Amino acid sequence: MNFNKLVLSTLLFLVSLTAFAQDVSQSIASVDPHKAAVIRELLKTTGSINLGKQVMSQIAESMKEGRPEATRQRIDRMMTKMDPNELVDSIVVLYDRHLSTADVEGMLAFYKSPVGQKLIKELPSLMSEAMQLGKEWGERKAAEFQKEIEQEQDAQEDNADDTQPKISR
Repeated sequence: MNFNKLVLSTLLFLVSLTAFAQDVSQSIASVDPHKAAVIRELLKTTGSINLGKQVMSQIAESMKEGRPEATRQRIDRMMTKMDPNELVDSIVVLYDRHLSTADVEGMLAFYKSPVGQKLIKELPSLMSEAMQLGKEWGERKAAEFQKEIEQEQDAQEDNADDTQPKISR
């Protein structure tokens, strides 16, 4: 895929996210203000809001790598149009839909506790290591399956050889 198609695809994706966020943010008014505040505090406490901003920044930087200055400027311009608060509003509505106020307050109490703070601190390492374990496990299972398939093919070839009439000279 050439870069122009990549940029266009990315822009269309981001525009659709923005449109979705605007649709959902219209219903942000239907969320109880106290519950919305607790959800926002939970997102802040867990670092989710900052993580979203960091990911957006990293995506923009990776899109700019090796691109002409004009393209890099367009990407910067596009990023100025991305309001992370719109996405946060969407997430608040999502949490509101799936969790009660008591659920969110309980999660917030946990994440503010020493154990919750430790989880927040350790989760990136845990996820990274889990992804590596998953990759290694998947590669090991794929190799085992490949070996199984090769053995089946060898057995089929041996059976085919056995069913061929022998020609004597």
